[in-house]
Amino acid sequence: MSDNVICAETRSYIHLNLMFMSDDLSKRRPQDASKINLSEQWEIDYWCRKFGCTEARLRAAVKAVGNSSAAVEKYLNK
Repeated sequence: MSDNVICAETRSYIHLNLMFMSDDLSKRRPQDASKINLSEQWEIDYWCRKFGCTEARLRAAVKAVGNSSAAVEKYLNK
């Protein structure tokens, strides 16, 4: 079986692996840097490094102000 399919709209080949890709875990930056995702450990690690805080402090900040990275940064810097 081929790993390619033909797109009906463009009449071009599409590799099946590209159609069903999950997050690219080799990229260690959030896709949406405006929101903090606490369900992925690598994202927690990223935000802790970025803000220079512990995971507990990051979780407390998200609980206090929501998952907006700007709001969390402001909260942590006060």
